[in-house]
Amino acid sequence: MRNAPNQADVRIVAKRRIVSARQPEYHCVKTTRRLIFIEAKMSKIAILASLSALALSTPVLAADVTGASLDFSHYNFADADARDSGRSTLGGQMVIGFTPQFSVQGDAGIRHFRDGDWNDASWGLHAIYNAYDMATVGVFAGYEEVDGREVDSIGLEYGTSYNGADIQAAWTNYDGHDGLIDGNIYNVSASMPLNSELSVGGRADFLDLNGGRNSRRIGATGTYSLAGGYDLNGELGLIDDNGDDAEPYIGLGVSTKFGNGATFNRRGLAEFLPGL
Repeated sequence: MRNAPNQADVRIVAKRRIVSARQPEYHCVKTTRRLIFIEAKMSKIAILASLSALALSTPVLAADVTGASLDFSHYNFADADARDSGRSTLGGQMVIGFTPQFSVQGDAGIRHFRDGDWNDASWGLHAIYNAYDMATVGVFAGYEEVDGREVDSIGLEYGTSYNGADIQAAWTNYDGHDGLIDGNIYNVSASMPLNSELSVGGRADFLDLNGGRNSRRIGATGTYSLAGGYDLNGELGLIDDNGDDAEPYIGLGVSTKFGNGATFNRRGLAEFLPGL
């Protein structure tokens, strides 16, 4: 039997579980942790403010929106015992260019996890530098509310094109609050066009939780271009929990882009989970 989200237990992220830990009940310990939380949150806010200030201080006359995207997707486990689990996501991204080399990307997304009736909202900000024609590097910071519990994240990302394939790699370090255990997420993804309408690719993700537990996700992806500027997206994959039997999942979605679209994918804890 699955425990309620607010019970004092420890649960691993993936396979429909998020790790939680019992909170201290002594007033002095609560006060100390509250001060640590406030300090950590202020540091993440300072990072976001610094990225914005860097963009605004760039010596240009005007900033231009170079691309944007909007997407909706739904993931569900294929296992018969887990078909009531899934994640629905509505998200958008916008890229503002300041020079040919420097731009800023903003992300926003809302999600609903059916099993447990959990909701999630996230925001992210990327500072992006086009190092040369075939490579882009970025630093990002984000904030999530997972079932009312806060998650702050920072990370690095890299994108390049090789033999027609678009490749991205990212490292995300996140701090969980209100019982969520801290961790790191490592991600690599790639996509290659087969023709003017069809692209295929894949992704590999590794979640390393503080305390020694981990989870892995691997998937095959595909995108088919529809009329009117829309894309149909699909994914078939597996996710496991600390070496347990992997669970298959399937994802379908539709997206559209404006201009050059988004430079980097959305990052964060909820983006790792195909369902709960």
